[in-house]
Amino acid sequence: MKPEVSPLDSNRLAAILMCVGAVLGLVGATPTGFTLYFAVLGWASFGLVFLLGLLLFWKRPEGRLFATAALWFALLGGAASIALLILGLMISWNGAIWSGSIGVLGTILAMAGAGIWVFRVPT
Repeated sequence: MKPEVSPLDSNRLAAILMCVGAVLGLVGATPTGFTLYFAVLGWASFGLVFLLGLLLFWKRPEGRLFATAALWFALLGGAASIALLILGLMISWNGAIWSGSIGVLGTILAMAGAGIWVFRVPT
């Protein structure tokens, strides 16, 4: 008999969290005024996280390596979002505060998804 497979196993959940987090990170990395450097850093990082998340929808032997790379790039994009958030808080710039907060939320989701993939216990 074949064991029952859930349509939402831990691999698929991790990939969904990574993709949703990457999309939120891309939305949060909008260029505003003189913060173009941080926006480009966020776009590049979260764009790679999104592509790696799409690659992880299928069970692959190199999946753990892809998830580790996504963990790193999500952290890098999160640094750009945190810098934008701090800048917004320092000069009371509401647009930067919202963009940075959305980017930080995306970072948390993407890192949670990558962490589920990297640190899962094989059964």
